[in-house]
Amino acid sequence: MARMTFQQAMDLGLSHHRDGRLKEAESIYRQIIAADPRQSDAFHFLAIVALQSGRVDAALELLGRALALEPNSADYHNTLGQSLLMAGRREEGIAAFRKAIEFRSPFPEASINLAVALYQSNHVKHGIEVCRQLIRQIPEHSQAWNNLGIMLRDQNNMDEAIGAFYKAIQFKPDNADATTNLGNALREVGRFDEAVESLRKAVELSPQWPIAHHNLGSNLLLNGQWEQGWTEFEWRCRIKHPQPVCLDFPRPRWDGGAIKGRTILVHAEQGLGDTIQFIRYLPRVVERGASIVLMCQPPLKKLLIDFPGLKQLITTSDPSPEVDCHCPLMSLPVIFKTTLDAVPADIPYLKADSDLSFKWRQRLADITTKKKVGLVWAGRKAHIEDRTRSMALSVLSPLAKVHDIYFISLQKDLSPEQSSHPSFTSNWFDRTNELNDFADTAALIDRLDLVISVDTAIAHLAGAMGKPVWLLLSYVPDWRWMLHREDTPWYPTMKLFRQKTLGDWQPVVERVMQELACLK
Repeated sequence: MARMTFQQAMDLGLSHHRDGRLKEAESIYRQIIAADPRQSDAFHFLAIVALQSGRVDAALELLGRALALEPNSADYHNTLGQSLLMAGRREEGIAAFRKAIEFRSPFPEASINLAVALYQSNHVKHGIEVCRQLIRQIPEHSQAWNNLGIMLRDQNNMDEAIGAFYKAIQFKPDNADATTNLGNALREVGRFDEAVESLRKAVELSPQWPIAHHNLGSNLLLNGQWEQGWTEFEWRCRIKHPQPVCLDFPRPRWDGGAIKGRTILVHAEQGLGDTIQFIRYLPRVVERGASIVLMCQPPLKKLLIDFPGLKQLITTSDPSPEVDCHCPLMSLPVIFKTTLDAVPADIPYLKADSDLSFKWRQRLADITTKKKVGLVWAGRKAHIEDRTRSMALSVLSPLAKVHDIYFISLQKDLSPEQSSHPSFTSNWFDRTNELNDFADTAALIDRLDLVISVDTAIAHLAGAMGKPVWLLLSYVPDWRWMLHREDTPWYPTMKLFRQKTLGDWQPVVERVMQELACLK
């Protein structure tokens, strides 16, 4: 410090900081503060180093000292907001971002941070207004348009959301994030070819971005373009945030090569329905001469305990055993080069426990003259597409008018208000409190004539058991159900009932009523 000015020292610290040499930068900033404790910028940049190092409490303490020296600094308040968010103090963070904008407007970085924080706090309309305000100030701000599109899409304002994404791309043609979001939005409104085109462009712009590849893969699979679709879908295993899609293990990942005499860990990923759907591939792995250890989700363990060909069954909460290699369950389709006319569909490949099934037979013994139909109307709220795939039981209430049908609830984990409706009274059976896992649910399904379900794991379970299933699908379904078909190669006993208009379940329910009335 004795041989350089404060500005020279600060420039050196910033140079280290920009190049990622955080320890060196921190040392310089501390030397500046030791020489002159009034250097508020040094406290600020030292706080940023602490934040980047994961030391949130230290960052907050340092920002307090910087703001004590310069209380009207917009930059300091913006960094304070980021620190408070990392500390889980979101409302305080929002207040700090507002303070930053109060001291400097426009302040694009703080406005973007504020909008995102509001969105994450479910104050979506306020986040939209922040984005609009920034756009009024800086009409060509691509990120503001992109964030506006994300929030409008969340509010189901799809036309304006698509327009916002186009604006983001207009002002920054290499904006891969906005290009991906555009593709996803186009898919949601049924413009499938345009969606694929946009996602291909996103992959060109960011060739190593897993999310763009994965979204392209999902759309290709939806369109029935499976050869390239499976390959692009593999990129899901490179997605790390907010959490890894696929588990990783120290042993090599199986790529489809020779495996005879080796033990392979096949591990579940994503949802329970995915596991039920893709365990159909395990016999093919056994045919290659491998011994299989299957790692599944805990609610499926009892159901899968006797699945043919397994050397061992463990859950995702158990320690992994010694194996020769591993493979994510949903990578088996690409390994076996699955095409539309070569889906393994040896149905049934799951069955109910006979003792549990007999118990349900006894419980349902009084229902003798009517068809017993299972109902599922909602999935997990945490699912990314739950707002489009699920419905309220009231939407299905017209079905109660169909004669000679007795409805059996298969719907778990809902409040009493969500799990009942006055229309279902004399023809309604709900003992879901006795369904502790999927083995119990399979036993109940075994005693039914038909299952009617939205896109949930229960539909997969019934299909895997060879039970007649009527699947109620949103206008843009999950990729596995493809487009326009009323059948699916995955489950020969399943019939698909599709929305014709985005969000409109009424015609779907009317068609189900008609077909129920004809049920023999």
